[in-house]
Amino acid sequence: MRLTPLLRIAALLPVFALIGWFLAEQLPVWLAPPPPWERYPDLIALPMGCEAALTLATTGASLTSAPPSAAVDAVIAEQIETQFPESAYTLLVTPQGTRYADGSAGWFALVNFTRDDGQSLARGAALFFGAEGAVNEVIYLVGGDSARGERCGDFAPQPSGLRARLRPFLPLIALAGYLGVLGVLAVLSRTRPPRRR
Repeated sequence: MRLTPLLRIAALLPVFALIGWFLAEQLPVWLAPPPPWERYPDLIALPMGCEAALTLATTGASLTSAPPSAAVDAVIAEQIETQFPESAYTLLVTPQGTRYADGSAGWFALVNFTRDDGQSLARGAALFFGAEGAVNEVIYLVGGDSARGERCGDFAPQPSGLRARLRPFLPLIALAGYLGVLGVLAVLSRTRPPRRR
């Protein structure tokens, strides 16, 4: 049985539709920006580094390689002491250059508070400073016992259940089934004996 050009086009339409469905499901995943923690491998190697990297992303800030001058460094050290007068802490990230979302420059630092006996979670703060060293914002962080490194994305929501995991691939499954049906029909049309006239 020969297919007319119109029937061939009609048979291919579902193929194009399923491919378009698959691309619509996958393109947002393929084009999504990388997770913020992948931009700062040195930062995520520290306790609460994952949370600090996520904080940078949510505030629209990005780290640069510019070191502060001695005068600004002294102002920042004084500001940190003022912020936590009664807390023992360790400076995990010394003041580092930061570019804010509005284009202005500033500084970023990460501190880790000394844990009390029996305290299971690490606690600290991400500090954002202006160009002259004044505090712009302090964001308190809670993290795990140690650095998570490549496991930073473990806390991101993941699809649960077989249906949720298979959903992005449903178009390919449907396409495979459709092509299988077309293949069976093609084989049957070739093996069926011709009609007698």
